[in-house]
Amino acid sequence: MRFSWLIAPLLAVTLVPRLMAGPSVAAEDRPRALADTVRMLELRGFTAQIETRDGPDAVLAAKDDCRLAVSAGPSADKGLDLFRQRYGKSRNVSLFYRDGFVTAPPRLRPLIDYYGYRHFSPLGLARSYPPLVMIAASGRCDIGAVPWHLLRLHPRAS
Repeated sequence: MRFSWLIAPLLAVTLVPRLMAGPSVAAEDRPRALADTVRMLELRGFTAQIETRDGPDAVLAAKDDCRLAVSAGPSADKGLDLFRQRYGKSRNVSLFYRDGFVTAPPRLRPLIDYYGYRHFSPLGLARSYPPLVMIAASGRCDIGAVPWHLLRLHPRAS
C-alpha cells in the first residue's frame, strides 16, 4: 500500500484526455481504402475497379498481361482465407505489410498498430495506420514496383 497514493494521479492522467477527446474512434473506412487503392493503381497505368462481394472487398486491376486482386485490412484475421479461396486459385498470393513483403501474416505488430491508432487518434496524434495488403497476381506482374506502403487505413467519418 506504499504506492496507493499513485492511483488517483494515474487515473487522472489516463482518463482526463479520453474524456476530453470526445467519442471513440470508429472502424476503418473501407470505401475510402478501396478508392485509395484504385487511385494508386490507376496512377501507375492500371485499369482498376472495386469488386464488392460477401467477405473482403477487393480491387481488381489489369495492365498489359498483369492481373491483380488487392484487398487491404487491419489484420490477416479479416478475410485472408476467403481472399485466398476467391482470388488465389490461379494467382500467386503475396502479403505486404509496412515496408516489405512477408511470407506469413504478422500477428502482433498489426494489433499494436491498430490499438496504438485507437488510443492516440482521439488525441490527434494518429490519423491512419498501415494495413496488411493482400495481393493476388497472375501474368507478368512486377508487384514489387507498386508502392504498397502508401496505402493507409483511416477512420470512418461519423
